[in-house]
Amino acid sequence: CHLVTLSPCHLVTLSPCHLVTLSPCHLVTLSPCHLVTLSSAPPAAWVNAKQILTTAGLFEYKPPAIFRVVHFISWIACLTGRKAFMPSERPPDDFAAVDSAQAPPPKLWQRPAALLRWAKASRRNAMVAGGATLAAIIIAVAVVFAVAGRKAPEAPVTLEMGLDALERNDYVTACSIADKLEKQVKPRPAVVAGCELIRGAAAIHEADVTMGESRLKGYLLAASHLKIAQDRGFPPRYEAQGLFWLAKSLYCSGQVAASRPLLREALRNNPDKQAELCYYLAGAYLDGPRPRLADALEENRQAQKSASSAEEKIRYQIQQAAILVTMDKPVEAIAVLDRMPAAAQDLSMALLLRAQLRLWKVREMKLAPGGADPAKIQALCQEAIKLLRTAQGHDTLTMHVTSKAMYLVGVGFLESGDLHAAFEQFARTRSQSPGTPEGQAATVEEADIQRQLGHQAAALVGYRRVLEAIHDTEDYANPWLTLEQMRQRMLAAYQHYLETKEYALCAELAKRLSPLFPPERAVEMTAETYQAWGRWLMDQSDRQPSQSELLRRQARREFRQAGRCYAELSHVLLLTTRYPDELWNSIQAYLEGRDYHAAILGLQEYLKNESRQRHADALAALGDALLCEGRIDEALVAIAACTDQHPRDAAAYRARLLAARAFVEKGEAKRAEALLHDNLNTEALSPASVEWRESLFDLGRLLHDQGRHEEAVRRLEEAVGRYPDVPRAVEGRYLLADSCRQVAATVRQSLKSVESENTRIVRIKRIRQSLEMTLAQFQKLCDVLDHREPGRLTPLDSVILRNSVFGIGDVLFELQRYDEAVKAYQAAIGRYGNSPESLAAYTQIVQAWRRLNKPQESRDALQEAKAMFRRLRPETPFGETTIYSRQEWADLLERLGNS
Repeated sequence: CHLVTLSPCHLVTLSPCHLVTLSPCHLVTLSPCHLVTLSSAPPAAWVNAKQILTTAGLFEYKPPAIFRVVHFISWIACLTGRKAFMPSERPPDDFAAVDSAQAPPPKLWQRPAALLRWAKASRRNAMVAGGATLAAIIIAVAVVFAVAGRKAPEAPVTLEMGLDALERNDYVTACSIADKLEKQVKPRPAVVAGCELIRGAAAIHEADVTMGESRLKGYLLAASHLKIAQDRGFPPRYEAQGLFWLAKSLYCSGQVAASRPLLREALRNNPDKQAELCYYLAGAYLDGPRPRLADALEENRQAQKSASSAEEKIRYQIQQAAILVTMDKPVEAIAVLDRMPAAAQDLSMALLLRAQLRLWKVREMKLAPGGADPAKIQALCQEAIKLLRTAQGHDTLTMHVTSKAMYLVGVGFLESGDLHAAFEQFARTRSQSPGTPEGQAATVEEADIQRQLGHQAAALVGYRRVLEAIHDTEDYANPWLTLEQMRQRMLAAYQHYLETKEYALCAELAKRLSPLFPPERAVEMTAETYQAWGRWLMDQSDRQPSQSELLRRQARREFRQAGRCYAELSHVLLLTTRYPDELWNSIQAYLEGRDYHAAILGLQEYLKNESRQRHADALAALGDALLCEGRIDEALVAIAACTDQHPRDAAAYRARLLAARAFVEKGEAKRAEALLHDNLNTEALSPASVEWRESLFDLGRLLHDQGRHEEAVRRLEEAVGRYPDVPRAVEGRYLLADSCRQVAATVRQSLKSVESENTRIVRIKRIRQSLEMTLAQFQKLCDVLDHREPGRLTPLDSVILRNSVFGIGDVLFELQRYDEAVKAYQAAIGRYGNSPESLAAYTQIVQAWRRLNKPQESRDALQEAKAMFRRLRPETPFGETTIYSRQEWADLLERLGNS
């Protein structure tokens, strides 16, 4: 009861015996800030207090950390079984009852039998007991593993320890120390450099004792590590050694160009390794890009002077012989090989060099003026192949000579003329030695043989494989095919595809020439290919009129592709003097491809950047392109600029011709006629010029379309007389024939008003002359078009020929030469018997027989006409080629039968 006087700041610890004296009513005076901690009371004693204090918001349970989970499980167990082990919650009646109630119940874990009975009392109790037991087991196991998993602290490592292990050639320990050092938090740059040096040295050691492709990968790995070490700074006392390792790894991994300066620097800093470094430097001068053979020979001599063993001396002598072979000094190379000890004569590299010298001799014999004995060539080739096979057999461990020997065996077969054996050998070399100079050279030879055998697409696959492997010409190094030889091979393939009209393959090859040639040259070759392809297709369209339109569409597509390539080239050369020329080439290709929109944009750009050269031509071309786009007013502006700014330029006359066509489109025939007369009457143009000829044909057509047929006859007769073989002569003759016929019709119409007999006779004579001229032009057209090769007629030519065939009969009928007219009509029906226009020929035949007073023939012709009419399909378009519809033809034939 005295607890109510405690101040809020007191920390109250309730012992088990006090809990029974606290009733809920006494706790109302405790402020919420009190902290009541029950730490040592057993669960059976503090459960009631917890319930009371929780109600007042004053309870905080903080058992010891180790037993927190055990207390929690025990508390749950006590809550569940409190009726069996705790006193009654009813207030006691007397003091003795209170004392007996204050006696603490026995601890549950001290009475196993009681705990067992409690667990068996119900299913819920059994589940709680089992869960508590399982939790205790899990906690115990976790504690055991946590204690067992603790490792003893590792001893610290330093970079000096790793370098010491490296000095002892203990590469495993050194690399392990390097790994541990780099796991430190933010290792210093010096530490990183030391670790990379250790890894690079270990990779070189591993590569030195391995063979084949693994050796190359090992040196590549070493070079990458040592390069990082160099960038961060080699550790003290390891500058010279690190430089030696880096130079060696670069050279042995094939990075010859990059190794040259480092080898020279390493040679200055490592005098004790002069022989080995001179040997590497000689190889770099020999095998690298842009070989320096004289320097290679000098370095090799220095290596031989510093050789410390007989084995090294033999190695350096073989390198000297290889340099002399590359320098085309076979006599000196043979002398070096002969001076070698007898035990070294059968070394694989020595045998390979002797075989190479025999193949060199074969080439010399073939280039001799008098020719070569085929038997000697075959013998030398067989000797070379035999030596190479032996060298390949001796090179069982290093595999350094094997790829070279395989490639040279293919060369031997090629020199002997056995293409199939050479092809198989080169293919085998390519597949077994990828990524090597021999594999690259074998791929080129294989592709060349494929091309010679006619397998063009397969050859392109080989060329593409080679070009994709060349990333930078600065690093290109191949002793079998120099950079210039590789370029010549690819140009030869390009020219072959171009000459054999394999334009698709040629364009594909040209697109991939960029690594080997400058990018602008590759784009230019691609554009030239597409342009040549388009021109060839245009030529084929003239030769195959049946597919003319299809071929022309394809040709225009290739011209447009050429235009895009030239445009790309012009952008590449934007800051050079070639820019206007390539832009002009693009414009011309677009015009040929009828991409007038792109041509207009190009011409506008050209006019902004080029003020003098081709300025008049560009304005005229711009007017032409705008006219083709239907932008007539804009075209006239460009044309006017051309004629005003360049009145004496040849392009001005073409501009006038274009302006005349534009005015015709606008319906201003007088202005068009004036411009055409200006071109025809100027002294600056001769009849031999294209502009004068086109102006004459255009004027004749303009007069014909205006109905001024007598003037049209004069102009068209002059045009076809001067230019009988030009493409427009066919159209000109047809217009001339039609104009003559219209003149005859006009004169015949005027006879009705003529009273004078003499005038009548003159006009009748004029009619006959016009019709005779019409007949002559129709016959000339038939002769010209019939003598063309089958299928070479354009759609316009076909229409003109059909109209001319029927026109001959019409003119003969008008000339009252009825027998000839009947024959002409029958010939026309024989050519176009299943067409509606044949009905007109039949009706004319009926009229001709009637004029000849032959009624039976007339009736027979009419019956034939009706039979043909019935054969025509209902959907036949009569209105396209005749002046009557189907029903009107039926009515006409019926009237002819009744008349």
